[in-house]
Amino acid sequence: MSDTGWLWVVFTLLAAAGQTIRNATQRELTATLGTAGATHVRFLFGFPFSGVFLAALLLVAGASLPTP
Repeated sequence: MSDTGWLWVVFTLLAAAGQTIRNATQRELTATLGTAGATHVRFLFGFPFSGVFLAALLLVAGASLPTP
């Protein structure tokens, strides 16, 4: 196994912590905004992060967006 073979542990723990924080935050938003409002906030907040992630993947892979 390579020297970075243990990194999955770090990423798994970070993901679990992120999910815990997201669940706690969404529970508070649901009480204030209702289910639909909290869901909209969740996806609108995540959209820029998904765009940055997609751009990074395309840059690293040297690829372009697929055509429909």
